[in-house]
Amino acid sequence: MIQLQETGLGVQKNIPGFVIASSCIDNIIAITGHSLMIGIVFNKGEVWWTLVQCPLQILAGVLFGILVAFFLNIIRLDHKISKVSLRFTVLFLVAMIAALGFKKINFATAGPLAVLTLVIVSKIVWQRVDEYQDLDKENILLNVKNLDDLFSKIWSIIFLPLLFCLIGNEIDFGKLSPKTLGLQLAVLAVAIVFRLMASFVSVYFDKNLCFREKIFFCITWIPKATVQAAVGSIALDLAKLYQLPTQIPTDILNIAVLSIVATAPVGTILISLSASKLLHNEQSSARSSA
Repeated sequence: MIQLQETGLGVQKNIPGFVIASSCIDNIIAITGHSLMIGIVFNKGEVWWTLVQCPLQILAGVLFGILVAFFLNIIRLDHKISKVSLRFTVLFLVAMIAALGFKKINFATAGPLAVLTLVIVSKIVWQRVDEYQDLDKENILLNVKNLDDLFSKIWSIIFLPLLFCLIGNEIDFGKLSPKTLGLQLAVLAVAIVFRLMASFVSVYFDKNLCFREKIFFCITWIPKATVQAAVGSIALDLAKLYQLPTQIPTDILNIAVLSIVATAPVGTILISLSASKLLHNEQSSARSSA
């Protein structure tokens, strides 16, 4: 989506931005639901307390992100070193503290929500700070882009390979039976069909989008990778920790990896091939009018 923004595809109607925002909401729902189910299945106390904890963790994560983001605005990150580098360092450290700290107090759901909220609110706040300091729009957008580039590089160079190495290390392909693999593919296919239908219905009544753009929205919801890689092995890890049967957690991990292998490359190819045909290119229109 970031590449589409750079090339101008769909920028006029902010389609890449809508896809990124909806993906964040989808990730929040997925992580919250997964944490709730994990808490119920591996619960050692009262189930009602697990159900009560879910909204409490959501509230704690969102409040943490908002409060810390506004605190960063109060202290004003102005220094002799690069403003972008300083913002990156602060965001990275606070995000690590939030993720690890909430996990330490058994509020695992609150960690990802806190990080997402922190980044979203911080971006808005820092844009306001730059506007207050009379920076022109070009420099404000440049600061945002440079910050995005730093996080993208760190993610793609270090954390993304590490994440998939860890998830791949848990899988024993020698124990995969063709029957089980076929059932998992069938479950994945049914899930993708319903996902495409739901995504189309969600944008169907938007009169600002033409039919081709609505089809593109559906295509963007095919790939599944990061969240599946992050949470796929949690059930298996807990089953091993509590010395419980590992067959079902292993199946969960396998289907999570299968969803990555089957949908990520296909979705990426479809997005790349269809973007230029389904979306309006604002940069090309500007050059033509010039």
